[in-house]
Amino acid sequence: MTEPEAAQRYLDGYAEIPAEVSATGRRLTREELDQRRALGERAADDGRSLRSLVRDHLAATRAAWPGGPGSTGSVLAAVEQAVDAFAEGYERAQ
Repeated sequence: MTEPEAAQRYLDGYAEIPAEVSATGRRLTREELDQRRALGERAADDGRSLRSLVRDHLAATRAAWPGGPGSTGSVLAAVEQAVDAFAEGYERAQ
């Protein structure tokens, strides 16, 4: 498995979050947060560095960034929640 393919495993379902949040202004659901935590745990178990994982999430955010004025605050709040839940799962696995 190549490095980009390996990194993609930990981003499963993430790309849709910024677009949905931008359109609705909603916060992440419990299910979405639980999924991010589980992926964080898996990444830690697989020996991935937290730094590279955060970088991958930010790159995915930029790639999926929805255009449209007024959506920045909601999207950034969702990114913060998702990364926090991911890091929590990573730390739990340590």
